[in-house]
Amino acid sequence: MSRKNANKQSREEADVTQVADEQTPAAVEAEEQSGTATDCDTCEEEVASLGSELEQLRGELAAANDRYLRTLAEFDNFRRRTRQEQAVTRVRAREETVMQLLPVLDDLQRLLEQDLAKLTMEALLSGAKMATEKFGQLLEGMQVKPFVSQGEEFNPELHDALTTMCDPNQEDGIIIAEHLKGYKSGDTVIRHAQVVVNRREEN
Repeated sequence: MSRKNANKQSREEADVTQVADEQTPAAVEAEEQSGTATDCDTCEEEVASLGSELEQLRGELAAANDRYLRTLAEFDNFRRRTRQEQAVTRVRAREETVMQLLPVLDDLQRLLEQDLAKLTMEALLSGAKMATEKFGQLLEGMQVKPFVSQGEEFNPELHDALTTMCDPNQEDGIIIAEHLKGYKSGDTVIRHAQVVVNRREEN
């Protein structure tokens, strides 16, 4: 090949390369625009999906809040009804107790209305004994019973110690006298017994 032909071919190749270089930015821009459009479509789909999920969560939150408010209102109503029922129960229990106590009071009043000048001591004691027995039966019907304290070991859950005394014939801590009888209802102490506890002196 002659030098002239070689130079001509070289110039043609250079022109082709230049043209290719000039077309490259446009092609790149077109490709970038195509990729950007695809990315925007994906973003819009994701945003739409997130928006749908957000609306669903808002609906679930509103429903849960409504259920909570309904439950709270129902609980308040239940608590109010319970308080009212307890108050009514206490009133009825008090009325029933009073009704059971009234016959004992009637007996005592009738006893006091007797002519004391004509009433013998035996008759007076008999009337008092009958009223006491009726009252004891009333307590027993209420499941309330006295418990024995004298001769037992002092127990702070059952007894109130008024004072101590020294009895050398009794063990230390034994109850040697009872001022007021104690009462229980089942395992519940209604009233502690008031007692005197033995404390042996040390030599």
